[in-house]
Amino acid sequence: MTTRARVSKSPPASVTHAIEVLPRSERAVKKSITVRRDLNEAILASVGAREYSAFVNEAIILALQGAGVAATVADFERQHGPLTDADMAAARARRAAARAAR
Repeated sequence: MTTRARVSKSPPASVTHAIEVLPRSERAVKKSITVRRDLNEAILASVGAREYSAFVNEAIILALQGAGVAATVADFERQHGPLTDADMAAARARRAAARAAR
């Protein structure tokens, strides 16, 4: 069975909408975490020991942003009802057009 971490409440907008990549010179908080052996090996194979912390920080940023997106969608659906297949198709079309315009 695969389990996923769940965020019980939305992260602050400052985290999900205005995350900047900080220079290495910025102060960091040192934490000790437990990582599954297979994930540890995959991270080391992907980026090596030197970039391990940067990789984990990016993963945390993406998880927080994802939680923010999920909260935004849930809030929208509470106000306007569930997103339809047509809504999703229109959003994909707008995203594709925006990418093509870059």
